[in-house]
Amino acid sequence: MTAPETRPEVALQLDGVTKSYRGVPVLEDISLTLNHGQFMGLIGPNGAGKSVLLRTILGLERADEGSVSIYGRPPGRAHQDVAYVPQYARFDRDFPIRVRDVVLSGRLRPDKPGYRQDDEDRARAESALERLNLLDLAGRQIGRLSGGEMQRVLIARALTSDARLLLFDEPTANLDASLVTGL
Repeated sequence: MTAPETRPEVALQLDGVTKSYRGVPVLEDISLTLNHGQFMGLIGPNGAGKSVLLRTILGLERADEGSVSIYGRPPGRAHQDVAYVPQYARFDRDFPIRVRDVVLSGRLRPDKPGYRQDDEDRARAESALERLNLLDLAGRQIGRLSGGEMQRVLIARALTSDARLLLFDEPTANLDASLVTGL
């Protein structure tokens, strides 16, 4: 008797995704299947639509045609399965939040109102801070960081989450070359 064949779980499915701005096509008939555990890199020149594709996958942009699913659900219903590191972080630099708290926010559970972070959440955040060489900045106000430090904080936040799909838009932007090789 042979064991039944198991199919890999589909993490990301794009079928015929098309997106235009003011009649100018940015994405044309993009189809892709990415199975759980697979890695993919997307390269291309500036303005080629890479960020638009990521924003469409996240549901931040609506495709003109086609469909996107993350673990079998539309992007708007798959938030807990996705962590995203944007190319540029836009936020109020005077907002009084510390690096440790930003990283710990990766453990928030929007599907569980009133959820309080526990020791395991804090340990996961500390581990990510250590992995990205951020422990000495953990108490610093987020708006006082350099671009490279901020990028590392956002990567640590993504790694702290329980997301099964990680999306990075130019994750090494603003990072020193010595740091990139150590990630």
